[in-house]
Amino acid sequence: MRKSLGSSLLVVGLLVLFNNGITSCTAKRPQSASLAVNVVPLASIAIVATEPTAVDQFNLEVKTFTTGKLCFDAVLGGGAEFGTVAETPLTLAALANQPFQVLATIAYSNNDCKVIARKDRGINSPADLRGRKVATFIGTSAEFFMHSFLKAQGLSAKDLQVTTLQPPDMVTALSNGDIDAFLFGSLTSL
Repeated sequence: MRKSLGSSLLVVGLLVLFNNGITSCTAKRPQSASLAVNVVPLASIAIVATEPTAVDQFNLEVKTFTTGKLCFDAVLGGGAEFGTVAETPLTLAALANQPFQVLATIAYSNNDCKVIARKDRGINSPADLRGRKVATFIGTSAEFFMHSFLKAQGLSAKDLQVTTLQPPDMVTALSNGDIDAFLFGSLTSL
C-alpha cells in the first residue's frame, strides 16, 4: 500500500509521496528521492532548495515540468517522490479519491493567472472573447481561473471555443494565429 504525504498552496505547493511506508516526519528519510518542480517564481523555495549542495547532501534528483499538474501527475504515477503543485489538481485528485496529504504551503498569490489575447483580432475587453478560440491547460488552476474570470464577465466556457494546450505550445499557437487568446497561471513557464 502506498502511503502519502503531500502539499497544497493557493498557487504552488509541495507534494510528497513515499513508496517506502514513511508515515511521519520523524521517520528515517529515504536514501534518495526525486523532486518534480514547476519552474515558476512561486516555486522558488523548492528551486533554491535544489541548489547543488542540497542535491548532493540529500541525494535529490530534480525533474522540471511546465506545470504543477504535470509535477503532480509524475508523483502520483511514481516518477517522483516530491513535487510542486497548485490547489486545483489537488482538489480534483481528492474528488477522485487519490491518496495524498498536504505537507506545506510554500507560496501564495492572488495575481498569478492571466489572460493573454490578440488585440489585432479585436480583443480589447473580456466581452470580445465571445466565440473566440481560447486555450488553457485543463485540470489546472488556469482552468479554474478561466471559469471564475468568465463568470465575473457574464460569460461561460460555452461562449468560447476552449481548447487545451501545454503551456509552451500556447505562445506558439497565439503567435501563429491558431488561437485568439490563452488563460494560464504562471507566464514564466511559457
